[in-house]
Amino acid sequence: MADLLGETETAQQIANQALPTPLSVRELEVLALLAEGLTQKEIATRLVVSVNTVKRHEGNLYTKLDAHNRVEAIGRARKLDIF
Repeated sequence: MADLLGETETAQQIANQALPTPLSVRELEVLALLAEGLTQKEIATRLVVSVNTVKRHEGNLYTKLDAHNRVEAIGRARKLDIF
């Protein structure tokens, strides 16, 4: 678990440098799960939150990454070397 946390912190540091508004740790987790192809319901189950919470995080990701959908968000994150 410590390794996963360390990787998340590293990704967040990169995001903080590359974006005007940094991604939160939870937003990074949601982004990674989106990149794995999980649905909102699957992400909610995995993170033990509601689907509405996942939708909120996903909306925040789109705003911060200047994206209109999950494909654009994932592409922008990859371009910025967030993961």
